[in-house]
Amino acid sequence: DPLYGDAQPTNELCTYYAALDITRPPFDDPMVRRAFSTAIDRAEYVDVVSGGDNTPAAGLYPPGLPGFSADLQPPASDPEEARRLLGQSAYGAVEALPEIVLTASGGGMGVPPAVALLTSMWEEALGVTVTVEQFDSESFYGQLYAGNHGQIVMTGWCADYPDPENFADILFHSGS
Repeated sequence: DPLYGDAQPTNELCTYYAALDITRPPFDDPMVRRAFSTAIDRAEYVDVVSGGDNTPAAGLYPPGLPGFSADLQPPASDPEEARRLLGQSAYGAVEALPEIVLTASGGGMGVPPAVALLTSMWEEALGVTVTVEQFDSESFYGQLYAGNHGQIVMTGWCADYPDPENFADILFHSGS
């Protein structure tokens, strides 16, 4: 094969994340957001979900994209700190939190493993029960744009072309 030796493995230019809707309680409180983030063991998540083939996100840009920094580190998992942060929130305790719904694309007989793992981490670290709702892939984004979603949305972005502008502008421009 004339290309033998020229093919190089690359990273998928994607970032997947749980988006927290800061306009909806309880994620209108920054301490609750920090508590939920601190409760996640990102290394375990990546190991279980992808067999360790991905990199825990520490910033907006994935490895291989200009702007990615290997110096950035994702927040450390610390269940004790997560509980402390939740206690410092305006809600003060798990019992005071409203029902929390996570919206994901999917359907069928069960919750996707990535979603199940994430919700179990929150339950184990914080004692929070997160209800999962799923929309089929054809209607998922239509439901999101119509505002029919929970306070947490499983989503992500893959670059259409290898430029950080394809993340920053599409996802965070004031008109997007």
